[in-house]
Amino acid sequence: MYHLGEQASKIPGITADASQYLQDMAEQLANLPADSRRRITQVLIDAGAWKKPVQIFDVTEDADTHLLPKLVFHIEQENQKGTLSVTLDRAADAYVVALEEDGKEPVIREDCYFDDLGSVINEFIVHNDDWLKDRVEIIKKAAKKKAS
Repeated sequence: MYHLGEQASKIPGITADASQYLQDMAEQLANLPADSRRRITQVLIDAGAWKKPVQIFDVTEDADTHLLPKLVFHIEQENQKGTLSVTLDRAADAYVVALEEDGKEPVIREDCYFDDLGSVINEFIVHNDDWLKDRVEIIKKAAKKKAS
């Protein structure tokens, strides 16, 4: 999902034989801005979506629903655990974004057009600017120098 130095982070699991709807959706998530510094997929990575595989639901020939394709990301942050799903409502040519957190009512935004997608996802999962701060975790203390 993430490669150092790349401007966009691709969603893994989207194959060449996926529907054009799903391919376009993945392309928009990888390239549309979420804020002034990051793309939507980068916000998802910062929210812990890299820890579990993305669930992919694609359109099939016999699908009798207009609410496909759908991508479900598992969010795992310090104060937030749950799933964020992005579904294309093909009839409305808009997205449905839903955040389902453990023990809370789902938050759903319907009729989310592609140019609002980044700000809606940002609003759902970014609660502060902690992602701007570098985090250093010391896993082993350095050996003390011996006096000579």
